[in-house]
Amino acid sequence: MLREVYEITRVTGRADSRDALVLIPSQIQVGIQEKICLLQPAGEGSGSLRVTLHHAPTNTTVEKETAGLVGHHGCVEFTVPDIELTNEQDSVAEVTVTGSGLSEAVNVTKKVLLRKTQSLTFVQTDKPVYKPGQTVRFRVVSLTQDFLPADEEYPLITLWDPQQNRIGERG
Repeated sequence: MLREVYEITRVTGRADSRDALVLIPSQIQVGIQEKICLLQPAGEGSGSLRVTLHHAPTNTTVEKETAGLVGHHGCVEFTVPDIELTNEQDSVAEVTVTGSGLSEAVNVTKKVLLRKTQSLTFVQTDKPVYKPGQTVRFRVVSLTQDFLPADEEYPLITLWDPQQNRIGERG
């Protein structure tokens, strides 16, 4: 799954100056560390970069600032806390990026899609078909969207046969 899609915003300054670029992910995953970056002409200015993310339905605001940016680029890393999203899986939020003390003042606001991370759960048995009375051996594996092990636990697992009869339970 492609997660690293950025919206590049050109910040135009004075007529005698060069432009700056702000890179904002178009989708931000809840609970995952994300990054927003500022690129400005090489070697110009130093200052701080502030990112504010506001999710109106839950009145949640995440604010993160990085001070001491020197040279031509800087990034702010932040994590959106686990919040209730409007349709359970995704919702729209506003991200504002402001830069101060840089060669060009930066103030950009964009809408982004907040998404909950989703995991994939696989159940694997030791063979495809069982005879009556045979022991069913299985394992359950949960992976993140990036196919890394997910930290999920299932307190109770119930096995059903094709006729919807409960044939096993493990807790």
